[in-house]
Amino acid sequence: MKNSGFLSGLSGQPAWLVATVSLLVAAVSVGFTWYLVRRRLRNRPRSCPSCRIEMVRLGVAADDPRPTGGPNVTDRLQHFGHDVWTCPTCSHVAMIRYGAFVTSAARCPVCRRATNSRTTARIRSPSTWSSGLEEISEHCSHCASTATSTRVIPRLHDDDSAFWRAFPGE
Repeated sequence: MKNSGFLSGLSGQPAWLVATVSLLVAAVSVGFTWYLVRRRLRNRPRSCPSCRIEMVRLGVAADDPRPTGGPNVTDRLQHFGHDVWTCPTCSHVAMIRYGAFVTSAARCPVCRRATNSRTTARIRSPSTWSSGLEEISEHCSHCASTATSTRVIPRLHDDDSAFWRAFPGE
């Protein structure tokens, strides 16, 4: 009886190849399932909290004029998007944020929006005899709050130095 499964074409191949292909297939299927779940959660019908009637999602052009500038800033930074849902009977409006899967934005401690960006500048590099120093600057694109702090970089150990890397194997 001949095996006709997906991995049957890999019989006789090295075990590491079969394991790699199996892991790749599993990762792709998990990623696709995650994508479908997120899409379903975003597009599912919503009911109005006050009158319990199904709300209508507005298009991209309709959700541009917003009372606060926060979502527009996050849209401009491409970290998050927003869907605006409105009730046809009582005119209740709900703005629901959906986030990017991977983002570099952090939550601002002042305005609590996810528009905080961080930059790091090295003031002094570490060496084998002294530690280094970094300056960390945070800036919120929504409320324009800024914060600056410093961080000590630990000194390098002897086995991390360029001297030991210059003579491998000795």
